[in-house]
Formats: sequence, C-alpha cells, structure tokens
Amino acid sequence: MHKYFIFFIFFIQYSYSQNYRVIYDFTYKPDSLKKDSDNLEMVLDVQKDYTKFYYKKLIKLDSLVRSGSIISYTFPIQQIIKRKTSSFKNENFVNVAGIYYNYPSIDDIKWKILPQTKLSDNYKLQKAEAIWGGRKWIAWFSLEMPVSEGPYKFKGLPGLIFEVKDSNDNFNYKLVSINKIL
Repeated sequence: MHKYFIFFIFFIQYSYSQNYRVIYDFTYKPDSLKKDSDNLEMVLDVQKDYTKFYYKKLIKLDSLVRSGSIISYTFPIQQIIKRKTSSFKNENFVNVAGIYYNYPSIDDIKWKILPQTKLSDNYKLQKAEAIWGGRKWIAWFSLEMPVSEGPYKFKGLPGLIFEVKDSNDNFNYKLVSINKIL
C-alpha cells in the first residue's frame, strides 16, 4: 500500500510540473481597413515558474547569435512577453531601433465562459468571451489541458486556450502543436 501511495504522490507532482511548448499560428491584419493579412508562428513556453510568449523565429536567431553570427532582424508586430505563472502581471518587450526595452502591465482579462463546445484534434473545446483592449475576444479552451494559459496576454481560463480571435477577425491565434519540454 505504501509503494502505491508514493507512486501516486510522484505521479501527481510530475503531472502538475510539466513544462509545455505550444506553437500558435498568429494571423493578423496590418491594416484593419484591408482584407490582406500576415501570419507568424508564435511560441508559448509554459514552465513551472514562468510563462513566455515570443516569435518562433527567435529560437533560430538565438542559436545564430550564440554561434557568433551578427544579425539584424525586426518583427512587424510587438508581442514578446514574460510573466510569472499564475500571474496577470506581464513584462512586455519591445524593439525600438534595434534596442529592446521592457515595461510592466497588468492584463487581467475577465472571461465569460459559455456552454458551446466543439471538437478539435480530439480535444473538447469550450467557448469563452471577453472585452479587453477595446475589442471583443472569442476563445476556445480545453479543460483536458489543465494549464490556465494561452497566447500573448490571454490567460485565466480553466484550461489551455487553443484559439482566440477578436470579433472583427483582425487578430487570430490558433494552436498548431503542443509538446512537453524538459
């Protein structure tokens, strides 16, 4: 009996201390008055103490810089953040003329969870809505992934956010993959 109890405690601790790398396809309209849109791959790293959201291309650029290469690259939209897990206080990073600056913001989004559900890649998703940043946002999250995180500053639902977009379809994040990381 004692062996099973220790195994159970280890399993519970291990399952809640998982680190995840979630890749999102981020589609956005550079000009909301036009139909043209651009897209970027974004990364959400959920770790025990910190959550980070950044451009997937930064992983490659970081390895080039570490190898001694000198590079210059700018991103069309500024969405790099870091926060303590379970916190709404974000550290925002912006690049101005090749120099990164950071500033804090508190982005507590008040979600209204709705009864609508749908299936996506064998995950049951539930709908939620919020008014934040002057826009109405629609999110789809899964209770099957007990991680209260999502892309950019979107968090606070009782499961991982798989999709979130504004009602005008100017900004749209859609989950591409989920991987456990060490």
